[in-house]
Amino acid sequence: LVGALPFWDRLRHAARARAALSGVNAAVVGLLAAAFYDPVWTSAMHTPSDGGIAGGGLLLLVVWNAPSWLIVGLCVTAASVLAAI
Repeated sequence: LVGALPFWDRLRHAARARAALSGVNAAVVGLLAAAFYDPVWTSAMHTPSDGGIAGGGLLLLVVWNAPSWLIVGLCVTAASVLAAI
């Protein structure tokens, strides 16, 4: 990245460089999705209610822009209540 910064203006307008960056971007998104699925999703999601809690947290974050500390607290509370039932 540091090596490309002086040439960034030219690279930004080059069609081949933009296509290469789009490919790299897609590859990174795929790697992040795979890294999320295998250790996180497979070890954390055991019941449908776990997915519901995660979906509710995502809604709070994306739709209502709730602070992350509040979302974590609510998700922990919801999981604790469901585990006690």
